[in-house]
Amino acid sequence: MAHTRSTRGLRAAQVAAGLMIAVAVVEAPVYGGAELQQAMTHPLWLPATPAALAALGLLMWALPALADAQGSALGRWGRRGAAAAVVGLFLNSGLLYTHTFVTPVLAADHPSAYAAFYGPDIPPVGLLVAFLLGRVGQHAGLVVFGVASWRAGTVPRAAAVLVVLGGALGLLTFAAGLSIGVAGVINVVPLVGLAMMASALRRQDEVPAAVTVPRPSTVS
Repeated sequence: MAHTRSTRGLRAAQVAAGLMIAVAVVEAPVYGGAELQQAMTHPLWLPATPAALAALGLLMWALPALADAQGSALGRWGRRGAAAAVVGLFLNSGLLYTHTFVTPVLAADHPSAYAAFYGPDIPPVGLLVAFLLGRVGQHAGLVVFGVASWRAGTVPRAAAVLVVLGGALGLLTFAAGLSIGVAGVINVVPLVGLAMMASALRRQDEVPAAVTVPRPSTVS
């Protein structure tokens, strides 16, 4: 049963990558230079954001499976990085849920209420802390997990590099305040790396173990 759960978790990483690539294809040309409020009122916002929300949910399932599949070679810091990324994903999924079903209504019908949360003024401390913890936890956790995976040598080095690069770019994107279209494309980078990790680990898991045939006894 545990083996089945692990295999399904590895598949979840591949599905999540596919979903985020689809979201990026939709978001990049439409939202590339748009402000968040304009993007939220676009007709394609509603189909794109639930797909991204589903991808975050799959990643919260996939990361523990990716960590478990690498075993003790991943090390303590690799598991901590995966845990930090899962916590960040959990917080970001709450924010994305709000962006999917609540704030588009505010942006379209109640601009003053929207401005209270997303205006130029500093948002409430609690909201700001949750936002920072989500973004930093997700991307910094991916960097730590990717470095640990690279050092463990249990997955292709290229996959680990993509996870580290994607996490670092995610932090830079957040700090620079780039458009959501650019951020959507950058979010694909670590997911491709995670999908490559999952594919390699699944292949390793499917290789049958060598069968040892006992030698016939020569004792009469």
